[in-house]
Formats: sequence, C-alpha cells, structure tokens
Amino acid sequence: ASMIPLANIVYPLYKKTPSKFIIAGDPFQIEPITTVDIWKNENIYTMVELNSFTEPTTVPHDYHVELLTTQYRSIPEIGEVFSKFAYGGVLKHHRTPESQRPLPIGDLFDLKSLNIIKFPVSKYESIYRPKRLQSKTPYQVYSALFAFEFVKYLASLIELVEADEGFRIGLIAPYRAQADLIDKLMSSANLPKNVDVQVGTIHGFQGDECDIIIALFNPPPKITTHKDKFLNKLNIVNVSISRARDYLIVLMPDDDTENVENLTLVKKVERLCKEQTAWGEQLSPLIEETMFGSSTYLEDNSFSTTHQLVNVYVKPEKRYEVRSEDNAVDVQIHE
Repeated sequence: ASMIPLANIVYPLYKKTPSKFIIAGDPFQIEPITTVDIWKNENIYTMVELNSFTEPTTVPHDYHVELLTTQYRSIPEIGEVFSKFAYGGVLKHHRTPESQRPLPIGDLFDLKSLNIIKFPVSKYESIYRPKRLQSKTPYQVYSALFAFEFVKYLASLIELVEADEGFRIGLIAPYRAQADLIDKLMSSANLPKNVDVQVGTIHGFQGDECDIIIALFNPPPKITTHKDKFLNKLNIVNVSISRARDYLIVLMPDDDTENVENLTLVKKVERLCKEQTAWGEQLSPLIEETMFGSSTYLEDNSFSTTHQLVNVYVKPEKRYEVRSEDNAVDVQIHE
C-alpha cells in the first residue's frame, strides 16, 4: 500500500464506505510516484500518521494495527541493520547465520556479510565531481566506473569458486542517471553464466531481493540536510539496504568528502553495520590496487571532457573516455 497514490486509495474507501477494510504494507517502503505536487511523499500511512513500529498509532481514528515483525529475506547480521535503522529494532529474523550462502573467496577478496566501501568525491577533479543532468538527476563518473569494474571482478571470483551455483547480484543507485550509466556500462561486459547482475534505481528494486546487494549512494553536487534529497529519505535508504539476502555492500562517499556529515541516514547505516560482528571497511583506491595493481587506475585510464555540439571520435587513448554536458553523458570504452 505504500506506493499507492493517496487519491487512489482514499476515493474507493469513501465511495464504498466499507464497514471493514484491510490495508497491508510497510510505512517505511517507497512512497508513490506522482506528478501532483500536493500528493508527493503522501500515502495512506502519512495521512493517518502511522510512523512507528514500536508504538503504532493512527489519527484521527485509532485503527487496529497488526505488526508482522518477522523478516524472512536476510541473514540476521543484515536484518539487524535495517531493523534498527527503520523499525525500532523490533524485527525478528527467520533465517539463521548458518543459512548464509557460502562464498569462499577470502584468499582473493575479504568479503564480509556487511561491507563499507568508501570512494573519493571532489568538486574539482572531473571524474570525482558529482554532476547533474538537465533532468536534475545526479551522477558521478568515478563511482559508476568503480561499481562497474567491481561487479565484474566480483563476478569473476564467484565463477572461480561457484561454477555450478547461480549467484544474483543487485546494484542499486538512488538516482536514474547513475543507474542508467552503470546499466549501460554493464551491457558491454561479458559476465559469467552463473552470475546474474541486475542494475536499477531503488524504485525498481522495491519488492525484489538478491544474494548480494551493492547499494551505491552517490551524492548530489551539493550535500545538504534538506529532507527532499533522496539520500535523506528514510524510505529510500531502507529499501536499498533491505534487498540483500546474504551479503550487503554499501558504497558511500569517503570521510574527506565535503559536508559528508549531512548524509545522516547513510552515516547511520554505516554506524549500524559497525555494531554487528561480521563487517569490514575498505577504500575504493585500495580495491583498485587489488583489481588492477594500481590505486589510481581509473583516474589514470580515464579522460573526461565536455560534450561538444560537434564531436569526431577516433580510437580512444585511454580506457575510458567520458564526454558530458547538461543533457547527456557518453562513455567510450577501449578494451
């Protein structure tokens, strides 16, 4: 029910005036997508002010609220993170730690149940600088390229150790431009047959689940505490981290990023991950060192410029040639 526009659910109730009705859903999942400004961020839960799992109440009438407090998707380590993040810590976990799918790649990459990977963000360096398309949707080239290469690397490791077992990797980005950029990059990759990779926005992943979730929180050009920013919406961040069954990887701006402390919800996820036992933190340049033998590989092998009105493309000199303007981003890959 969280994604049903307010008018679409209220009108039938008034029209039919039922003596009994049941509304099923989660007040902390994604809200409706609507072009009507006064209905944005509004659903049946916001209307009755149902905003707590620990003390659920509604106004103006005290409706009966039946809580379903057992989550069946995630292993307890991951479940505890989103339980404390959005549900007041009341969730119980059906799965046991022993039910986690084994992924014996420890000699090649130190993958924990919960993983924090921090990437650099800068106002000045071209591939590190967050930008916006004309549609107002933010993207950052570096984190897109890193996520693309990291997924390929992870898929190659899974192919080595789990040749007969299918693994599903989901890469979630908050913004359409970032998701589309990574999705287009992934379409150029030749992935192992036993690894299925899905790339999309948070809205596209609602209701879905994957063995491994990579939640990429690329920031907008200006990081503020404004409640309308996607990364400041509890529902958006909650859906991102609660899609993971066995492994959660959070890609977030590093501690040197300007105003990174304003990403209060993302920082809360980081803190909750570190309260569990099976967590690890790494910096993306060090992972570049592992993947390519150089901590500055992506920067050294990328050329970024503006997208001109007239462009003549020849064989690229760098692995990635990026051309961007307000309404388009082009990435040319030289294998």
